[in-house]
Amino acid sequence: MVSKSDLQNVDPYRLERIVGELWEAKGWDTLIRSKTSDRGIDIDASRGGVTEKIQVKRYSNGNKVGSSDVRNYATLYQQTDANNVVIVTTGQFTKPARSLADDLDVEVMNGRKLARELDRNDISVPTSSQTNTPNFQILSDIFGSLYPILMLLILVLIAIGGQILVASLFSVI
Repeated sequence: MVSKSDLQNVDPYRLERIVGELWEAKGWDTLIRSKTSDRGIDIDASRGGVTEKIQVKRYSNGNKVGSSDVRNYATLYQQTDANNVVIVTTGQFTKPARSLADDLDVEVMNGRKLARELDRNDISVPTSSQTNTPNFQILSDIFGSLYPILMLLILVLIAIGGQILVASLFSVI
C-alpha cells in the first residue's frame, strides 16, 4: 500500500515518472519533459485528442500548494494547447487554492488521492530505503540526452589533463 510518506520521500524526478506511469495506466500517452525546458510542465499527456499539462510537486505535509501556484499554472491554458491543467502534489492544497482551482478549471490531486490512485492502478512506489537515486541517474535526468556527450567531454578533459601532467613531469626530470 502506497503512503503519502513514501511519496514525499521519492526523488522529485522519480515522482514525475511515477505520476506519468499513473496517467499511462489510465490510458493516456505521456511525455516527461526535460528539466531544463519544462516551463512549468512536468508531464504532457494526451488521449483521444485531449491534452493535459501536468505539474508535479513533491511537498511535505507542512508545505501546501497555495493559490499563487494555482494561478501561475492556470496560465498554461493560454501558453499551450492544453485542454486540461493538472497540479499533483504529495502534500495538500490550501483551501483558497482549491477554491481558485475550481474557478480556473485547474484539476488538483493531493497526496492522499495520489496514493489511492497509485494503489488502485497497482503502481508501486519505492520505500524510503529504496529512494536513493544514484548520482549518474540524477545527472542523466537533469541533462537528458546531453548526458553521454558531457561524460565523453569529461573523459577527454581528464585524458588531456593526464597528458599535460606527464609532459610536465618529464620536462622537470
